[in-house]
Amino acid sequence: MIRLTMAMIGAFLALNCGFAALIEWSDVASHPIDVQTRAVLDARLSSFFGKTDSAAPRAVFLGDSVVFGSKLQNTHGDRWKWLTLPAQHAALTGDETLNLGINGVLFSDLDCVAREALAHGPELLVVNVSPRPFAADFADADNTSARSFLCEAMDVTERVGRWIPLLAYRDVWQFRWLESSPKQFLVDALAARIQPTDPFEEDEEGEDSIDLDEIIWKTKASNRLNSVELSDDHPQSAHLDKLLGTLASHRSTDVVVLYLEEDTRALSDQLDIERYRVQQQRFVARLSRIAARTANITFVHAKNSDFEGLYDDHVHLTADGYTRLARILRDVPQSRNLGDAID
Repeated sequence: MIRLTMAMIGAFLALNCGFAALIEWSDVASHPIDVQTRAVLDARLSSFFGKTDSAAPRAVFLGDSVVFGSKLQNTHGDRWKWLTLPAQHAALTGDETLNLGINGVLFSDLDCVAREALAHGPELLVVNVSPRPFAADFADADNTSARSFLCEAMDVTERVGRWIPLLAYRDVWQFRWLESSPKQFLVDALAARIQPTDPFEEDEEGEDSIDLDEIIWKTKASNRLNSVELSDDHPQSAHLDKLLGTLASHRSTDVVVLYLEEDTRALSDQLDIERYRVQQQRFVARLSRIAARTANITFVHAKNSDFEGLYDDHVHLTADGYTRLARILRDVPQSRNLGDAID
């Protein structure tokens, strides 16, 4: 019995060592992975800051899909991860750069992720924000977080799991290759196979279908931006202040707060552009004031007029657009702590 127990323990240790070596060899944790569990966040931070083979400055990028680069997946296939804003920043500067973009992230989520990242002491932290959280969708006090698990304290099991490679990197491996949990992957695959087909549906989608999809997303995007209201009473206001306070409290890390303007021209038919411009100005003024009085924060306001023809939709840039934005960020240290660096 003792021999069997020892053999099982030995096999478990060997399996963990082998899995840890596989993770390091594949460098899977460096690939952009949408953070859908706390384990993914912990594993990616640990892997990034655990590297000892480079003396290059470490830069961490936080934000939503603009940082993550999700639209690039649709247009550039497997090459997309090299075309994201963090990847292009790394190519231009030589920094070791971590892409911690999270699709749909809100201010409260960003604050929790920023705290985790800053605890590791990066030389540079770039945080992408926008007025989007001030939309009516997120005005409910119960709807101020997109991924609340990011702010939850870890239980004992999760703490112990950090030290066991099979547990620490399980989610990273799954979401890297399956883009979901195995259970959800199987459910989606099964649904795709048994989904009934319409006998009258054409083999290829026609122009009418494409036009309808465009109308739908423009309507949804316009309705959201039309409801944006920059006010101190909005629940997101306190979360933004908390995030900025967190960034300001870590004076040893240079922080760039980035706002890439939406391409409102793409929504001009349904968006009240003049009203939204007022909300933008309030948002920009608020961040500019914070940066002007905080030594380690620089606010970069990237205007849509500087990226004409470089938007993929009203929010995301093309690969060339991210190249231009990466160059702007590369030059920021020359004008640090001057408030709105690009104005």
